[in-house]
Amino acid sequence: MFKDRARAGHPQAKFADYGISSILCKADLGFPVRLDQLASKFRRNALYEPEFFCSCVFRTKKPKCTYLVTAGGKVSISGLRTMEDVQEARRGGWQY
Repeated sequence: MFKDRARAGHPQAKFADYGISSILCKADLGFPVRLDQLASKFRRNALYEPEFFCSCVFRTKKPKCTYLVTAGGKVSISGLRTMEDVQEARRGGWQY
């Protein structure tokens, strides 16, 4: 984006004061997931309403993040702030 502004005639554009606000991770489990069983096993954390949204939304407290799980086994994890949180979410050492 910075290079595009410089090419568009704004040579004074500078890339400063940036920071990471959130990290999004994607993974493929390699097997299908029964979303209805996942939601029934973890009722407090999982939300699955197939009439409204085709994925299961799974929220954890530590690390505080949200997993979007599809029936095909694709997972996206959002809301992570640090790489330590990413590693903890990847290991599955979360509390619900």
